[in-house]
Amino acid sequence: MRRALLSVRVGGAGEAAGISAGTRLPFVPPAGAAIVAFSDVAVQQGWLSDPAVEGRRAELEQVLHNIRMFGVSVWGMDLASMPTLDVLADVPYRLSENPSDSRLRQRVLGLFVALGGSAYDHDTLSADVDLPISYLTAPVFDENRRPRWELQIGPLRPHVSKTQREVYIEQLKASARRLSAQRRGSDV
Repeated sequence: MRRALLSVRVGGAGEAAGISAGTRLPFVPPAGAAIVAFSDVAVQQGWLSDPAVEGRRAELEQVLHNIRMFGVSVWGMDLASMPTLDVLADVPYRLSENPSDSRLRQRVLGLFVALGGSAYDHDTLSADVDLPISYLTAPVFDENRRPRWELQIGPLRPHVSKTQREVYIEQLKASARRLSAQRRGSDV
């Protein structure tokens, strides 16, 4: 299974060069956790049986549970991976100079998925310490209240305070609620 990006934005600069709407990404764990958490058991079991889960099944089962409980997941990575992610972030811009190399673009985007890190549990997120944050995700539901999209922000910051995490979480959840309400034709 693959997922398609609907939109990619970089800060206030608009759409990221080299990454456009419709770009297809591998749908391998942990990608799609916010959708899978609210999907039926067969989808969850299929996702958890992917070879990419090898050795992480218990962790990812807990991630799905936490997303159902809190409506969001917050992912961090070890600080040593941050420089690698910075280099990878530059590659799509370079690829915009040679847009015909879509195979390399797909490989780089696959690495982004793989470098996402591990999800924080509630106790860790509640601690009054700085944490490295790669990205946050929340589900967006369709008019039948089925999870169809994953809203994601990627601060990619090595030191995020508890207060800033709370802001990220609340803004992401509020945006996901608004988008879900729009799919149902109502206002929030």
